[in-house]
Amino acid sequence: MRDLKEDNWGNIWFATWGGGLTRYNGETFESITTKDGLVHNNVSSIHVSNEEDLWFGTEGGSTQYRVSRGVLPFCRIISVNTGRSKRENIGIKPAKHNTIEIAELLPAGLKHLTVRFQGINPLGGDVTYKFRLIGIDNNEWTTVTPNIKKTISTAFKGGVVQYYLPSENDTSEELPQIRYEGLKSGNYSFLISAYREGWQYTQQPSILNFTIDKPIWTRWRTYLPYVILFATVGSLLFRLITNRRQTAQLRLEMREKEEAEM
Repeated sequence: MRDLKEDNWGNIWFATWGGGLTRYNGETFESITTKDGLVHNNVSSIHVSNEEDLWFGTEGGSTQYRVSRGVLPFCRIISVNTGRSKRENIGIKPAKHNTIEIAELLPAGLKHLTVRFQGINPLGGDVTYKFRLIGIDNNEWTTVTPNIKKTISTAFKGGVVQYYLPSENDTSEELPQIRYEGLKSGNYSFLISAYREGWQYTQQPSILNFTIDKPIWTRWRTYLPYVILFATVGSLLFRLITNRRQTAQLRLEMREKEEAEM
């Protein structure tokens, strides 16, 4: 490695001798070579200008990478549905840039979780999506291209099934969706990015964080002290009531006996 720089969007760039450039966006590494427009694969230096351009010094000359955040494609999460009703969406709130938190704790035994999203390409044209769910037994990104017009399902370990439901048009009701079924209790992070065809550059992925609660029967340690307390109090009350009844019965029998002797 000959040089290392961080650009204005938080990406880390590595200059290599013979391997071109490597960009790390916080999630994945991407290689950029002469096939992607680099002058030469022997890169010695990286410079970030005041205009937010990137300059790469190579053995064959300089390569300028000029792109602003305004022209990079991005993806935004529109709504989340948990199957509680046909059209009911749960509340989501921004937590930080490109990150959304589901405020409520989702119930155990969730039927499904469906994310509706929209890819934006400021320069026009369709976009390719890359997404994954952190929290299931899968570390790979799923890639779907604009020419996919039918539902795609992928099964993972643990009984989790992922569905990609493409849109038929660009109306708000027909935006693409990704649905997960069979999710167990735990913490999850859903990540999705949009890419322009032929480009490796994009904005940071949109992130949706959510938590599915544990079933009540798995939380017995939490409720055990309360159960013991209620059982103890109930037992004491039962004994107290029983003793009072027995005492009242004895008094009644003694009074009847005294009256009979008189």
